[in-house]
Amino acid sequence: PQKEGTGYTDQELLQFGADAGITSKDFQSCVTGLKYQKWVKNGVQREAENRPVTATPTLYINDKELERPITNESIAAAIAKASK
Repeated sequence: PQKEGTGYTDQELLQFGADAGITSKDFQSCVTGLKYQKWVKNGVQREAENRPVTATPTLYINDKELERPITNESIAAAIAKASK
């Protein structure tokens, strides 16, 4: 498949946060300071190598892959089930 792009810009991520009501300086610092960039990149790479991901989006919760179609409701239900 064709590569989808390089990801979201910091400004887009900040806007997603604002749209969700997250406007704190801590959130802004997290996005622009790249404090977790290496951790996320390494984790994504490791998981991509260790899991049979063949499509996006692919979500795992407690090592169980969510069935498609993945919806906001199915994600919320899986999180609720996993948190019991």
